[in-house]
Amino acid sequence: MPDKERACQFYLLRYVPNIVRGEFVNIGVVLHDPAEKRLLAPRLLENFARVRRLHPWADLDVLAALEKQIESEAAAQPENLAALLERLQQFSNALEFTPPKAVLTPDPEAELERLYETYVAEPRYPTRLAAAVERSRAWIRAQLNDALRRAGLLRRLERGVRVEKFTHRGDRFRFDFGYRRNGNLGFLQTLALEREVDRAKVLAYTMERIQTRLAAEKRFATCTAIVEGPPENETAELSARILAEQSVALVPVAGLPDLTQRLRQELG
Repeated sequence: MPDKERACQFYLLRYVPNIVRGEFVNIGVVLHDPAEKRLLAPRLLENFARVRRLHPWADLDVLAALEKQIESEAAAQPENLAALLERLQQFSNALEFTPPKAVLTPDPEAELERLYETYVAEPRYPTRLAAAVERSRAWIRAQLNDALRRAGLLRRLERGVRVEKFTHRGDRFRFDFGYRRNGNLGFLQTLALEREVDRAKVLAYTMERIQTRLAAEKRFATCTAIVEGPPENETAELSARILAEQSVALVPVAGLPDLTQRLRQELG
C-alpha cells in the first residue's frame, strides 16, 4: 500500500545581484513539512560557478554560511516559518526566497531531491535525453531513497554528511547518507559512472583523507557507491578503477534490495 501523500511547501532561494535588471540564479531549495512541523535541511548548489558567471564579485563565503545557518534553524524546528525566512534573507540584500508553492508527496526527502534537480541544479543537455535522465545521478538517488524508505532505513541514517572536518575547511562535498557502528563510519553515495569521472576522483580523494584521519584513532570508514549499473564503456571503467583504489564498493541500482538487507542486519 503506497504511503499517503502529504501537502508540503517549497521555497526557492535566489541570488539576485541587481533587482532592477531582474537577473537571478536559483541557488537552493527548502521544503517545509507542516505535518511534522519541520523544515528539511536545505539543498544548495554544490558549487557556485553559476553565481560567479552571473556576478564575478559575489561573496561566496556568505552563501556558504547561509547554508549552515538554514541547517541550524531547521534543526530547531521553527514554528514561525515566515519570520525564519525573513531572518535568513537578511544575510545579504542579494538573496531572496520565492513565494511558497504547494506540492503533494509521500516522501518529503525524496521530493526535496527532485525539486533540487528540477529547479536548482545546473541543467545538462545530453544528446540522448531519455537514456541520460534514466541513468543520471538524480535518477540513481531517487532509486536509493525509495529502497531505503521501503526498508525502513531512511530515518536511521544521517543525510547530507559534511566532510570538511576530514578534508579542508570550506569543502562543500557531502555524502548522501552516513551512519556509525561501533565507532566506525559508513557512507552511501550515488554516482553516475558514465558521466561523473571528476566526481569519482573527488569521492576517492575524500575517502583517502577520511581513512587517514580515522587510522590515527584506530577507526575506519567504508563507502558504498550506488551506480547506474556495471561499467559498460571506457569512461565508466575509469570511474570504477578510481574508486576501487580507495576500496569504494560499487552497487548497481539492481542490487539495492540486497544492500538494504545487509544494512538492516548491520545496524541491528
